[in-house]
Amino acid sequence: MTKKDPAPRRARKPRAPREPRAPRAPKPPKQKAPTPPPICPYCNLASVFLASSESLYRRDWGPVWYCDPCHAWVGCHKGTDRPLGRLANEELREAKKMAHAAFDPLWKRRMEISGLTQGHARGKGYKWLAGQLGLEPADCHIGMMDVATCFRVVEICRPILLAQRSRGPRQGAII
Repeated sequence: MTKKDPAPRRARKPRAPREPRAPRAPKPPKQKAPTPPPICPYCNLASVFLASSESLYRRDWGPVWYCDPCHAWVGCHKGTDRPLGRLANEELREAKKMAHAAFDPLWKRRMEISGLTQGHARGKGYKWLAGQLGLEPADCHIGMMDVATCFRVVEICRPILLAQRSRGPRQGAII
């Protein structure tokens, strides 16, 4: 048996030369609309964006939204102008510090014992706290709470924190 010769290929027609294309203009970067200034809950005026918080903290912790008449402010998410929570006057800032001091050790303890990531442990902690406060988990964050809710967080978390401390470092987490 002999091999058959393959069918001859058709010759391609020569293409007409193309004219060079004009270079495309680069697409402009997508820009988010600027965040509207948060309205101060104390005086109902728009707050002002400050690129540095050094004048408030004596150290720059990043940008803040600031209400001068009420001396209320809120920090921003890293690299953005999005507020971390709501504007807080001195009374609310102190209440939030107390709430964090009572709540944060609980989820951090859970993280240590369970080997969860920080974000996962914190999320589980806020989900638990939302149930205790009767809030939706999406609405439960100390940055968004008022003074009364911050005090409720302390009332809920402090007894658990004290119980954890009395159980010793090697005992399990309660939340």
